Amino acid sequence: MHLYVRSAGYGTAGTIPTATYDARFYRDPETLPAGQVAVQRDNMATLRVLAGDPYVYDPKLLRRLRRVDVPALLLWGESDRIVTPAYGAAYAEAFGRGRLQVISEAGHLPQLEQPEATCAAIDGYLREMTADPRGHALVR
Repeated sequence: MHLYVRSAGYGTAGTIPTATYDARFYRDPETLPAGQVAVQRDNMATLRVLAGDPYVYDPKLLRRLRRVDVPALLLWGESDRIVTPAYGAAYAEAFGRGRLQVISEAGHLPQLEQPEATCAAIDGYLREMTADPRGHALVR
């Protein structure tokens, strides 16, 4: 079984095997408000700049990530069948100060599939990053 995906102005139409997405979060592009379509279009434009166009592939990306000199938290779904956690590990290693945190019982969209765990991971990371060297939180 496949899900038909319409272009919505930022890609080509095609199909996605239903095993690679969570149907609970599918929204028909025809039903999206114009503002949401614009946001998605802009997000895809940004993704193309960051990750390469037309195939979201940039062979130089891993080398460029080394130049990022701020801490980076990469959250990855444990059961992501689109981009496996092994990719996440490679990206985390490519960042100068990257860290991978795998979210259990989540696929490609951990922020939707496990929002509590995702927010807890972000919150914990931010608390760690904002603590002073003696372990006291700088932000409460």
